[in-house]
Amino acid sequence: MNVRAIGGLLLALMAILLVVNPPLVGIVRTHVLDSYQLLNSLQSGQQAQKDLPLVIVDLDDESQRRIGQWPWPRSRLGEVVTRLKQAGARVIAFDILFAEADRMGPDQDRAFAEALGTMPVVLAQSVAPKSTEPADAMPAIAPARASLLGMGADWHEFVQSWPGMVRNLALLEAQAAGLGFISIAQENDGVTRRLPLVFEIGDVPGVALSVEILRLYLGLDHVRIISHKDGIDHLALGPLMIPVDAQARLWLSSPARRPLTISAADVLDGHVAQGLLAGKIILIGSSAEGLRDLRTIANGARVAGVEIHAGAIAAILAGQVAQRPSFAPLLELALLLIFGAGLIYLIPRLTAPGMAFATLGAFIALIGLGIGLFLTQRWLIDGASPAIGIIALSFGINLAQWQRTELRRRDLRRAFDHYLAPAMIERLLRDPAALSLGGELREVTVLFADIRGFTALAESYGQDAEGLTRILNQAFTKMIDAVLAQEGTIDKMVGDSLIAFWNAPLDQPDHASRAVRAARGILSAIATLDAPKLQVGIGINTGRCFVGNMGSNRRFNYTAMGDSVNVASRLEAATKFEGVSVLIGEATVAASGHLGFVPKGALALRGRSEPLNAYTLDDL
Repeated sequence: MNVRAIGGLLLALMAILLVVNPPLVGIVRTHVLDSYQLLNSLQSGQQAQKDLPLVIVDLDDESQRRIGQWPWPRSRLGEVVTRLKQAGARVIAFDILFAEADRMGPDQDRAFAEALGTMPVVLAQSVAPKSTEPADAMPAIAPARASLLGMGADWHEFVQSWPGMVRNLALLEAQAAGLGFISIAQENDGVTRRLPLVFEIGDVPGVALSVEILRLYLGLDHVRIISHKDGIDHLALGPLMIPVDAQARLWLSSPARRPLTISAADVLDGHVAQGLLAGKIILIGSSAEGLRDLRTIANGARVAGVEIHAGAIAAILAGQVAQRPSFAPLLELALLLIFGAGLIYLIPRLTAPGMAFATLGAFIALIGLGIGLFLTQRWLIDGASPAIGIIALSFGINLAQWQRTELRRRDLRRAFDHYLAPAMIERLLRDPAALSLGGELREVTVLFADIRGFTALAESYGQDAEGLTRILNQAFTKMIDAVLAQEGTIDKMVGDSLIAFWNAPLDQPDHASRAVRAARGILSAIATLDAPKLQVGIGINTGRCFVGNMGSNRRFNYTAMGDSVNVASRLEAATKFEGVSVLIGEATVAASGHLGFVPKGALALRGRSEPLNAYTLDDL
């Protein structure tokens, strides 16, 4: 299987992982989307904006120090409402539950209820594992005062349904203009990333505190829920379009402008600047550590629940709601496939460094695309998962290429180990392209060496085949070492003869000189053998031959074939009649330069019609 095919299989595996979305991929995606929120919070800064139509009144530690420990008497809260009304507040919302009667008596609750009835106030509710009231009492006061109008698919099947709820005193809810849920869902890692905007308690629908506040702020009596077959798409509040996920959850993100926060004590003491609260939405909650309403959000900060609702309202009003479009998974898959296919296409066109740069470029592009879409469109697109897939794909491709290279190196080493010098093998491994395995015509210098008198030698050993083999192996070892010392290629050993050549499979410009030096080395090495003394005849010739792997699919040999090989054999045979150990062809002498040759004249070689000028070495 070629590397491209392997790359295709790896890309398919990466795509399947992205579609199946196993926990590890989900964790990566979650942290990527969290990093967008961190980037957004850094971009938005920390400066509160006084001109936003939203202010948080904080029941903070300072308020409890100045006014008294929580819980305050309900009449005191009624006084807060009155002060805010006098300051021109448009809508007031409590991020506080009043499920039990005031411990200081019913007059406190009546005073608070009377204040609630003087202006649009939204009271909080919360989901619960079971109802705090009898089932037949549930519809008495609807969880939301708004009408929920569905458009498209039936939205009821997508929102989460709860069996019960925690409500306020009926006396208080009767006076409230709106009712909204403050339930904030935490995900498995304890981080709050999404705020549910639509609820169902049994069959009774309700909306989040933020939605109810905006409904009253805009003077509406209904909320539209737009759905499709795969889930809820967005909510509509008059001109405001609120993108949500399929379960009507709002992705939380820091708005570009943060709402102003003032202390509740300053409201009661009249220390709020004139006109500061006029026409504003007022959210009343607490950031006090002791009241335990702190949540961890995606950027790692711990904020009060009231700040989460305020941030949601600010983002909706500014049209800066982060959303994960329904097509996000398909887009992420498409990005992986497009960049992955491009990488696979470039495989044969890139070197290893080029592949690394291409992979790095794809990684940066995917990460940058995800960040860019968030900053410009507020889309939560996970560019990191496809980017990591590209890294994994590149690693797999490189691993496959390395493995193929190692296999090729192993095959080359195995193919040439028996007839190439180690230095030549290393050259081949460094540059396999220098080898033409299919065979080629090349100018080579061929050396033919034959042990003289081998028949008589074998007869003298009689039945001592082991002794004969030892002598023959010693001789061949000496001859082969001399050839490999000059980086020659061992063609074959036939009986008592050795055939070698130079300038194949790799170029050797001085191939003729190497062959002549190898001949000298053979003669010197054979002379060092112990008795019996052996003699060797050597023929050397240079010319064009066909070299390559010859044979069948099951058995082949890297060899040289051609007239020059035959001439070398004939020259070796003629050494016996000329009384010399070496005969060298005219072409070899011409190619090797001045190495001390003695002419032997034109020799008539067996099987050739024309005589051939031959030479021997002057030091023999």
